[in-house]
Amino acid sequence: MTTKRAYKLPHSASVNCLKIGRKSSRVLVTGGEDHKVNLWAIGKPNAILSLSGHSSGIDSVSFDSSEVLVAAGAASGTIKLWDLEEAKIVRTLTGHRSNCISVDFHPFGEFFASGSLDTNLKIWDIRKKGCIHTYKGHTRGVNAIRFTPDGRWVVSGGEDNSVKVRRGRLPSVEKETPASDEDAVADVMEQHDQFVSSMYARLAKLQVIRGSWDRRDIKGAIGIMEKMSDRHVLADVVTILTEKIDMVTLDVFTCLLPLLAGLLESDMDRHLCISLEILLKLVRVFGSMIYSAVSAQTPVGVDIEAEQRLERYSLCHTELEKVKRCLPSLTRRGGSVAKSAHELSLAFQAVS
Repeated sequence: MTTKRAYKLPHSASVNCLKIGRKSSRVLVTGGEDHKVNLWAIGKPNAILSLSGHSSGIDSVSFDSSEVLVAAGAASGTIKLWDLEEAKIVRTLTGHRSNCISVDFHPFGEFFASGSLDTNLKIWDIRKKGCIHTYKGHTRGVNAIRFTPDGRWVVSGGEDNSVKVRRGRLPSVEKETPASDEDAVADVMEQHDQFVSSMYARLAKLQVIRGSWDRRDIKGAIGIMEKMSDRHVLADVVTILTEKIDMVTLDVFTCLLPLLAGLLESDMDRHLCISLEILLKLVRVFGSMIYSAVSAQTPVGVDIEAEQRLERYSLCHTELEKVKRCLPSLTRRGGSVAKSAHELSLAFQAVS
């Protein structure tokens, strides 16, 4: 006998759409005619979050790849983007003239696609807060859209009985693309090639760094990253180092700290969160000894090792003070960045 689990309110009208998170396969988002977007944990009978804000029924929902953001398209054509960690709307996007009945996030980019009964397929850039490309070609409503798993293509199916496949990497400015416009298609392909080229370049840089990493020469890897001046590569390596925090000695911390402080100047939330996360761990490990050593009296006598250690403490102290000065503006930024910045600020208060 098959066991069925019924999910309870808070939907008070028909449920029009749902999606399961691809990352964990443990969360479910639903959209209803009651204008609500509800989040569920699979296996639990009650919604864990109910999101309001739309003024018409919800026709489409989708998770991003990290299951942190949810996009919901409504009958009005409006799309709202929610940050699930903050349970608040972070973007309200308008442009469709009729029901938005399909949305899908790019598998690793910071944008998503939407299809509407107005016959258009639109690509939205989350960072730029707007539409960056509109595909035309369908003669009736666009019922379904999906990116391919590698992100290279976006596929749409419409009420005109047609399926259209377009390149998934798009120009940085919004423009309309007639179905027969070969120049526009060539432009899209060029942008895609540039993107692939940049990914290969990034991979090549990471392979160079891996040479030092495999020799457990962490300082050497940091020196290579400093010369590369590539924040994307730095963020990739720091993500790994955050999970191997026991590899960071005081000597390594002294070399790494200026790069982490520089990463806090990035405009990308991903870079900021990565830097703040590892800084929080490292301040908890080294913060007390750094601030205590800098505030203590200089010992009498000659001790070369102690002098070198004190020099490292002083260098770290200077960089940590730079980090502290960044935190107020990051706290005002909102979202997960603000949360991480606040936690780091509390950690500084505990050690200084």
